[in-house]
Amino acid sequence: MKKQTTLSLTQTALMTALIAVSAQLALPFFAIPLTLQTFTVCLAGFLLSAHRGLISVSLYLLLGACGIPVFAGFQGSLGILLGPTGGFLLGFLPLAFFCGIAKKSKLPSVMFPLIGLAICHLFGVLWFSWQSGNGMLSAFLLSSAPYIIKDILSCIAARLLAKRLLRVTKIKIFNKN
Repeated sequence: MKKQTTLSLTQTALMTALIAVSAQLALPFFAIPLTLQTFTVCLAGFLLSAHRGLISVSLYLLLGACGIPVFAGFQGSLGILLGPTGGFLLGFLPLAFFCGIAKKSKLPSVMFPLIGLAICHLFGVLWFSWQSGNGMLSAFLLSSAPYIIKDILSCIAARLLAKRLLRVTKIKIFNKN
């Protein structure tokens, strides 16, 4: 049991670190930087589980809120979480959770990540609208619309990679939680 616990903690921490690294691969094209975070958040859910994916994202957000520069552009502070992009960062929580649910569900696995992604974007648009003073349509067009296709493709790619990794590595602990 201790070996599984150590492995679970290591995998969760590794996914947290991977999310932080993916945030630094940013292209500032729009109001919100274009990063690989959506991909790695989905990957955390698909590889770990709904519960452990949620923990991994929570750790990432906690590290950033404490000032560790894990957010895009090597930033970190509670101000980033409370700023215009904070809703998207908080929206990673349901995204990882729903990707983890997809792992065990008997329903079509694409359904849950899309629900998680929709919630993530909804949080992000609402928060961006509130923080920027823009109306909902304007907030959607500035903060969400440019990323929707990329985020859907990120979810699909994360699912495909997770399936491949689980098949190739044959690590059973990923399937326990």
